[in-house]
Amino acid sequence: MGFGCFSGMVSETSQSLKMIFVDIKRILGKLRYKIISLEKFYIVERSLPFDPDERLSRNDEGVSANCVVKRLTLSSENLFKQYMEFEDEVKKENVKEWLQDGHICLLAMRNNRIIGSEWISTRYTPYPDIPKVAAIFKGAAYFFKFFVSPDFRGRGTGIILNLHAFRISEEMGFTRATCIVYDWNKPSLGLLKKLGFLKTYKLYLLKVGMFRQCFLVPHSEYKT
Repeated sequence: MGFGCFSGMVSETSQSLKMIFVDIKRILGKLRYKIISLEKFYIVERSLPFDPDERLSRNDEGVSANCVVKRLTLSSENLFKQYMEFEDEVKKENVKEWLQDGHICLLAMRNNRIIGSEWISTRYTPYPDIPKVAAIFKGAAYFFKFFVSPDFRGRGTGIILNLHAFRISEEMGFTRATCIVYDWNKPSLGLLKKLGFLKTYKLYLLKVGMFRQCFLVPHSEYKT
């Protein structure tokens, strides 16, 4: 994808990265460029196996969503159409490509209506703006495009989706689950923490026009 990505751990501190960003932004500002941004994420991870049946039976997890979980397939035309209406920020071509590449899409259904979704990637991070960090994701199931309808947030829908994702990932032989979350997404980070995920790295993605450069900083929760 043409990304310049560090494959190992980078020792630069957050303050150093901010200084680099400020310097570049000042230079480009003088050149009247406005095409620069710095996006910040957390890479989180937890080990598998995970016992979904035990977790679902525990009242203290707040699991109250009355829903079933189904897989999206190219052959289920009605479900596919409903998903495209539910997740309107994803292109139809991308969804078809992900399914053809073997990625798994889980749908939380209530009364035949989609109320939540989550994808499992078994090989790579299928995003053009987030680089492949092979050393980190190797041997791990990568969860992405997690979304729950606002009307059903806080009712356990996200927990149920992730528990099914854990079970499927374990059945496929994975011993770790990981995902990338924007650092400002506190609700998702809170849910992932409840499910046993730990922050392993802070990921900084610098965009300058078509140029992409990422920096990885180990997080204090991560113990090597």
